Amino acid sequence: MKRTLFVLIMILLMALAVTAAAAEYTVILPEGYEESGLNYPVIYVMPDTAGKTDTSGLAGCLSERMAAGDGIGMIIVCPLFSEDDDPAAEMSGIIGEVDSTYRTIPDPGHRAAAGTGRGGYLSYMLALADDSPFGVAVSVRGDFSTGGTWDTGSVYDRVKALYAADRTALDRIYTYMDAPVDDEWTDLPGSTDDLGALMIGYGTGSARHEFTVRPGIWDDAFLEESAGRVLNRLTGYMLEDLVEGLIAPAQAAVTTEDQTIDVMCSVDLKEGIAVHAPNGTEIVIGLDINGQEAQKALTVTGPGTGTSTIWSMRPPKSPEQETRTNASEEKRKIDIFFI
Repeated sequence: MKRTLFVLIMILLMALAVTAAAAEYTVILPEGYEESGLNYPVIYVMPDTAGKTDTSGLAGCLSERMAAGDGIGMIIVCPLFSEDDDPAAEMSGIIGEVDSTYRTIPDPGHRAAAGTGRGGYLSYMLALADDSPFGVAVSVRGDFSTGGTWDTGSVYDRVKALYAADRTALDRIYTYMDAPVDDEWTDLPGSTDDLGALMIGYGTGSARHEFTVRPGIWDDAFLEESAGRVLNRLTGYMLEDLVEGLIAPAQAAVTTEDQTIDVMCSVDLKEGIAVHAPNGTEIVIGLDINGQEAQKALTVTGPGTGTSTIWSMRPPKSPEQETRTNASEEKRKIDIFFI
């Protein structure tokens, strides 16, 4: 009996040790996670203050914008670090736990570090580290000053050193910065203005490194707009080249006598789609002409091509005016969202 009790105690102690291997964190799951069967990218929203998870509201804004359909669903994780913690070491444990607990896409290209203030600084330093688990870094009104919490040096100097050692070093990550023009942190030496321009210049193309400095001040409205921009860019980056489509109206113009127009659409899914949707999904295609909207859901089970017909009301603006439609069969990308 004593031996059995001793073994049970040891097992419990081992479980506690594993649990304590990672710092504290909270998780926000995307709407529909339980029933979707999809795998999800993860956004780690870094804290802007020691001893607390994100206090800026960025995580909440991202979640709300996702629920409103502003981008693909992503798992949001908010870690908490003390002032003396080593965030890089702590993140190793957190990422391992999250990937083993939730349906993530466990690769750097689908794992983003994001944050405001010191969280923005931390996101870039983590993504720029050697053998980083992050392939995406996002800063919203980042505080890139040196000497602050979790300081490990200048991000600006780190970027220059990486590029000097290997001119392709920055090509493995996608970065995005957003900041208000009327803010003390934006134009500090080596901060958003300088750093954003430097990374665009060092990348192989501006599509991999983007930054915006927008009119306004740092307030709730700016934060909400930033969250939408972040989701828009990450969705585009993570779904890049996965889907191509063809939209072909059956006729070139609609007159007052026409009540509907037949529009054929074809969606071509690439191999990488299975990373997101291993068991298949639906893709919603939307069409809007003269304010008349129509949507059609195509069910897809993997790479390949699906076709469907969208019926859309197309009244002209006036009895004398025709509504011209684009009958071109040129291939172009279609905005998609998994549902």
